[in-house]
This record gives sequence, structure tokens and C-alpha cells, in this order.
Amino acid sequence: MPKVPKEVIYESYVLKSTFFYNKLNSLGFFDLFQDIKKISEDNSSAFGWEQRGEWGISEEAWEKVNAYGLDPILVFAHPNIVRIQPQFIRYYRSIILMPQKGFQYISGISGIQKLEEPLEEQPTKKNKKERKALGEEKVNALIKTINEVMSILVSLSTKLDEESLKGMMFATAGTTIDGSWRNAIGVEGERIIKTLILKTLLDNNEVLSIIDNKGKSKTIEELRAENIDPLERLGQNTTRNKKSEKSMSIVVKNGAIIIFSSEPDVELLNKEGSVLGAVEIKAGLDPAGALERLGAMFKSFEETLSEHPNALTILVASCITDEVESRIKVANSVRQTWILTDIINNKKNSGIKFGNMIRSIVGLIPRRM
Repeated sequence: MPKVPKEVIYESYVLKSTFFYNKLNSLGFFDLFQDIKKISEDNSSAFGWEQRGEWGISEEAWEKVNAYGLDPILVFAHPNIVRIQPQFIRYYRSIILMPQKGFQYISGISGIQKLEEPLEEQPTKKNKKERKALGEEKVNALIKTINEVMSILVSLSTKLDEESLKGMMFATAGTTIDGSWRNAIGVEGERIIKTLILKTLLDNNEVLSIIDNKGKSKTIEELRAENIDPLERLGQNTTRNKKSEKSMSIVVKNGAIIIFSSEPDVELLNKEGSVLGAVEIKAGLDPAGALERLGAMFKSFEETLSEHPNALTILVASCITDEVESRIKVANSVRQTWILTDIINNKKNSGIKFGNMIRSIVGLIPRRM
């Protein structure tokens, strides 16, 4: 079993941290508590609690919540809050410390994950129809499950306040995200490098527009006018797609295009359509797995070079072992190699140098020989 180098282990923990932060942000956990609180403050008359017993709320729990001075909407699920925004189910499921699978089983309602997602991330008619079909029976089943479990937790509590509720929410979020992390290290490595490239271009005011994976083009000015952070949009669009799909394309001010996709992960084109460069990003702990992935990378680069022999092919990897280096030399299709950890840490200005190299390839700054 090949020994995993220390720098690769270090990289995996850094990527795990960035992955968790990005997931908490993209899933809305940072704003979820305040969003519900604000709705309650602005619309308190919309939430009557006379039928709380039918919704699974015990009187003991109700009295304790009042004694704690908590707004009941922060603790117990009300049918109107679920109808206003089904994605708030995520908050209530999280404060009762229950995973999606368990909650789905106990409530008897399928498709919990889809209900919890913001509607704009579900463009299909089928998903919209599913949410519209969330009738009274399903709503009551969902809130009763939440409130019965919460009533038990409240009854056993000796202290409960807003910070406790936030802690419970983030504890569940962390468990959920940790489960998805195991298969995501490669995608997160790609996201970090693509984020660095886009950030470098934005910092230098070199982005003309961004075209999303549906072919919708928006200038940076339009995105900012809509309060859309291009870097956050990138985080939501770098999940592994089919080879034929493009996650995001960046048009820079000289007309060159940078495509974020897969195989290659990054493709650099001039305004005439010629490929100037290609980047493959390989993150992960398993050296044996890295060797297996080399074959697909070599094939991708060979296809690029067969049509564009002057293109610069670049490998960004967790580490370059002796075995990997020897295979790269034999293949003769990798023109440059970079260490992912060095770029992330900006070791010896590696992050800055990598960003500027991308800029130079597409002709935004002079290319160093």
C-alpha cells in the first residue's frame, strides 16, 4: 500500500474545510435561522397556535418554550411556514437533529431532499409540480413529526435559547455534509482551482460576462446589480456533470473564453476558437486511485494536442509521486505540472503565479517564456 504523503493529507483537510463552508453557504444554513425569525417578526398574525395539540406539540413543551422566552415559530413547525417556503423544512428537521433519510421514514413523506432545496435550483416542471402537490395531509404529517420530536427534546431540556437552536441546526448540517464529503474531494479540488482562476480575473477587472450551464449570459455588472456573487455561482455549478455539459464559461475582455467543465476541467480558447490550453485537476488521498485517473487525463490531453499541438496542457495534482512522474514523462502529453497544496497555500506565490499563468495563456498579460 503506497504511503500517503503528508502534504496530501494536509490538502485533504483544507479541502474538507472549504467544502463544508461552501455547502453551509450554498444550502442556506447561514441565513436560515434569521430568515424564519424575520418572517415571524414581520407577520406574527399569520401564525395562530390554537390547534397546536393537533400538530404534535405537547402542552409541557409549549409552556417551557414560553418560559424560555422563545418565539414558538423558531422551535415548532407551523403549517403556514411550510406552505410559505417548503425549504424551511430543512431548518426544523435540523433542530430536531434528524437526518433526511430518518425524517423521510418517520414522516412517511418521500422526496424530502427536493422539498428542502430552494425552488430556483429545481428548474424542472416535475419538481415544481411536486412542491405544489404538498397538500394539507402531507403538510400535517411533516409538522407533526417535527413537533412530536421537538416536544420530547424540549421536555427533557434544562436550557433552550436561540444559540442552542442554532447549534442543533449546525450539528445536523455538519453530519449531513460529512456524509457527502467522502465522495467529493476531487470535485472540491476542482472548485478551489476554478475559484482561484475566476477570482484572479475578477480582481483584475478582466471578465466581460459569465455564461451558465443553461447558456444564459450575464455581464459582471448585471450579476452585481442582482446581488449575485460570481464566485458563489461557481460554487453551485461545479458539481460533476456529464462530459457534454458545460458548468460555466467565462468570456474575458479580449474575447478569449475559459470553460469550466470536465475532461479537461478547464479549457482555454482564443476568440477564433482555437484551444490555447487545458487544465486537469486531480485531488485525492489515494495514490493508487491517482494512477488510475492518469489514463483518462492522458487521453484528454492527447485529444487536445492532436488538434491543437501548441496548446499548453497543465496537470494540477495533490502530489507527483515518482511513479506518476515517470508515467508523465513516457506519455509526453503533460507540458506543465503544479502541486495543488502549493497553489492553495500560495506557497512561494504559487497561487498568484498560477492565476497569472492562466491570464497569460489567454493573452491578458504578456506570456513569459
